[in-house]
Amino acid sequence: VASLFFGTFLLMQVFGKAKVHTAPVLPTPSIAPPGGERLAGPVRVRIQSKAVGAKIVYTLDGSDPRTSQQTMRYDRDIVIGEKMDSHKDGRVTVNAVVQKPQMQDSQVASAVFSFQPSSNAGDETK
Repeated sequence: VASLFFGTFLLMQVFGKAKVHTAPVLPTPSIAPPGGERLAGPVRVRIQSKAVGAKIVYTLDGSDPRTSQQTMRYDRDIVIGEKMDSHKDGRVTVNAVVQKPQMQDSQVASAVFSFQPSSNAGDETK
């Protein structure tokens, strides 16, 4: 029995007959909290996967983590909403996928967090 892995397909040769098997799809990660509107301050976000030995990659700009130049590897909770001047319109879109060799990437999980503008931004006396 010989097997070769090509992207999302596994080609197995069994007794001289080639069989093509689609690699299993990883489960979609969960994002907690699941997003929210008009949040008043920073939020700690946790991304989890049920896939043992897989890695989670994510973006904070709404782009697809499978193709984006802004992809980061998840290794601990992330805090968003601390520097809202760097986020367009006070919104942060967290997109995440699970990846593991010889398996298909998960579907993209997404959560949108909207922060209310600070009425005293830059005013330390209030």
